Amino acid sequence: QIQGGSPKPASIATYGDHSMAMAFAVAGTKLPGMEVQDPLVVAKTFPDFWDKLASIGVSLETTGQNIVLIGMRGSGKSVVAEKLARKLDNMDLIDLDTIMSERLGMSTAEVVAKHGWDYFRDQESSITKDVSRSSNMLISTGGGIVLKPQNVAVLKQNGRLVLLRASVGTLLARLDGAVGRPRLTKEKSLEDEVKTVLGARQKLYESAADVIIDTDGKTPDQVVERIMALIQIGKL
Repeated sequence: QIQGGSPKPASIATYGDHSMAMAFAVAGTKLPGMEVQDPLVVAKTFPDFWDKLASIGVSLETTGQNIVLIGMRGSGKSVVAEKLARKLDNMDLIDLDTIMSERLGMSTAEVVAKHGWDYFRDQESSITKDVSRSSNMLISTGGGIVLKPQNVAVLKQNGRLVLLRASVGTLLARLDGAVGRPRLTKEKSLEDEVKTVLGARQKLYESAADVIIDTDGKTPDQVVERIMALIQIGKL
């Protein structure tokens, strides 16, 4: 129950407190225009809070489109996202793999070793659904995000997908010496694995993307400048 006073809608900074988001969301049922700046904070205790709220007839909407980076492992998503976030003061960075690790208390490699890739993909889809409710965010995804059509669908509801495209040679050069990454296939060599995975995913990436940026021969800073230019002309 909300009793007394003359409250007015406002934009609510949650300061990492899930109860702030949920309390003011309830207030918003009587105050059209209430905004919660960090809706994902509810994941700490009630990850399906927004679904439950919608299920009882509460109207919800997001404001400000997200920018979502997709592409192969080694395409540069994490590095580009971090550099881009420093340029875009008005957008916070969300890394899906980081959220996974925080939520499960394990690294990607540990999750896969303990539960397998199918479990990892299911958890990834759940997190992607939660993240898609955010607005005005920069989102760095895992390489396999396009394997499930529902992931692409929910990300597109309030986001523009940017493919960082790279050739096999570029991916191998960037992955050289990388540690802690679980194998995606049973191929004997990293080169064969990259060729196999890229061959299976390339069309999925390209069909999902709203914008494609070729990263061969480009530094992360050059990729960031290209994205910034697209933002400035309204393409993102």
